[in-house]
Amino acid sequence: MEAKRKAMSIARWARGNSLWVFPVQLGCCSLEWVSATTARFDMMRLGVEIVPEPELADCLWVMGTVTAKVAPHLKAVYERMREPKWVVAVGACATNEGVFHTDLVVRLDSVLPVDVYISGCPPKPEAMIDGLLLLKERCV
Repeated sequence: MEAKRKAMSIARWARGNSLWVFPVQLGCCSLEWVSATTARFDMMRLGVEIVPEPELADCLWVMGTVTAKVAPHLKAVYERMREPKWVVAVGACATNEGVFHTDLVVRLDSVLPVDVYISGCPPKPEAMIDGLLLLKERCV
């Protein structure tokens, strides 16, 4: 029993220090995501690995406007991810419909369980890094 608890503790530590992120770029927030991953801010130094397929990811970053047509596709992507999995809502559009507030746009948390909200239109790279650090705290 003690060995199992120790193994789980090591696994939580590893997950918290190495997040495999699948970014879904639906709007202008993705431009700031690109900035956050370049040399100036270097999000990768904090243990982020960007992956090309949701099956490899344990973290889904959704940036931009979530429309009613996109929502089922986001659910499908989320279902393809491995456990444990986390979701980050990035930008005003993903967190609270932004400036749109129409029947065509939905909040991300009405589609998926969101673990971290990063506000801003678009959020600065520093805010994205703060959100990443908050998520890492919750993972451990």
